Parts: sequence; C-alpha cells; structure tokens
Amino acid sequence: MFINCVAAVDATALLSQPPSLAVVDCHLPDRSGLSVMRLALGAGGRTPFVVITGEPDLPDAGAGLASAVRFLRKPLDLRELLSVVDSLLHHTRSTAA
Repeated sequence: MFINCVAAVDATALLSQPPSLAVVDCHLPDRSGLSVMRLALGAGGRTPFVVITGEPDLPDAGAGLASAVRFLRKPLDLRELLSVVDSLLHHTRSTAA
C-alpha cells in the first residue's frame, strides 16, 4: 500500500491503519515530520520510519528507536533510500515472524 501525504495532518490520519513503512521529511508544511514519527511510535506503533532532512546535523530524535528509524540527508541518493527501505522492511518482516 502506498499513501502520499503532503502534510502532517494527512499522515497522522494513518495512525488508525499504520503502513509497513513511512518516509517523512523533517520539514512538512504544517508540522515537523519528527513530531509525526514521535506521535506514531509513542502510540505504540511499530512502523519503521525513514526521515529525510536537509539539516547538516542529524537530529537525535531517533534515540532509543534505533531499529525503527533511519535518517537520510538531502540531496537524497535514491540508491541509499532504496537500500534503507529494503533493510527496514526485511528487519520488520523477520521480527514479525
């Protein structure tokens, strides 16, 4: 299932039906992508997150959530994104089995 959300308000609506993986930008028009991630994971969600940022320093918002969160810097390398997505989905499937 692929869902495209352009704002945090769209993404938070997904909490009732969590996706297999979420890719969010740190800077959404209406809210931080990090706050969407914290909300989803704080509600007991297990959705792995890929957080994309243009900031030079990666935030430590994923502290304690290392297996569920990966941060990537802009400009985005598509091969790196695909590798991270594949790794997170593989990890999620192997821990669910």
